[in-house]
Amino acid sequence: MHLGVQTDIALPCFCGTSSHSYRSPAEARRSPYLPVRVAQHGDEGTPQTLRLILVGKAGSGKSATGNSILGRRVFESKLSARPVTQGFQQGRRAWAGRELQVINTPDILSRWAAPQGTAQGVGEAEARSPPEPHAVLLVTQLGRFTEEDQQVARRLEEVFGAGILARTVLVFTRNEDLDGGLLGTFLRETDNPALAKLDVVCARRHCGFNNKGDGAELEAQLGELMRHVEGVLWEHEGRAYSLPAAPHPRAAPRESWGLWGPGAEEGRGDQAWLRGLRRILKEPERAGGQLPPSSPI
Repeated sequence: MHLGVQTDIALPCFCGTSSHSYRSPAEARRSPYLPVRVAQHGDEGTPQTLRLILVGKAGSGKSATGNSILGRRVFESKLSARPVTQGFQQGRRAWAGRELQVINTPDILSRWAAPQGTAQGVGEAEARSPPEPHAVLLVTQLGRFTEEDQQVARRLEEVFGAGILARTVLVFTRNEDLDGGLLGTFLRETDNPALAKLDVVCARRHCGFNNKGDGAELEAQLGELMRHVEGVLWEHEGRAYSLPAAPHPRAAPRESWGLWGPGAEEGRGDQAWLRGLRRILKEPERAGGQLPPSSPI
């Protein structure tokens, strides 16, 4: 069955030079993981700060994954019956000559309200365009891709626009459960058609994270993730994703890749969620950099 994904294309190789070299599909299959190009100051089209947005349902492992990427505990992560991440948070680290800005977000399926006391000055704040994200990391637990995860992907399109899945990397937590197996094989052989289709729509940009791993394993996982992020940058000539002025949930099913039918309730908090993301993108890192929790709408 043809799923509409182009495969006969040259793939970028970031190999420590200021220009791109290309690999044939056959070369890519033989050696899919080549060293990430280290950013050089002055490289044309190379952003020095990469902004990565963590999204997913509550309990998917966003916070633990963010801590693994940052190499230190920045986001609270624990087993809880209630969502732990109640506001937008950020952390930063240096990596391969660049700065990574990692944004942790509250459950995108929940109705989120801006904390009291932050509404004043919103007009002035939004008049200044915030930095924009380069990639979205959709976090889900390996072997637990449910209807809620499908709704997360649909809500991404509702909030960000139909083009956001072209900027999305699938990040699977509990990669250790593969017990030495390959994530790519698992996804090709899955009997979950929604997961298989989402993987194809995201151009098979996927990686696994063992958030309980040691330092060397965590750095190897980050390297694999960043190869996918580099691919997204190459495909979009280094440009960040332009955030919409407002969500448009009713347009998403019609304009999307055809993955999701109607059914998810329109979230009245989508505008507040997007506004909260804009605010945190503009803020410098600070201790406990989290907007205070809010009350349900």
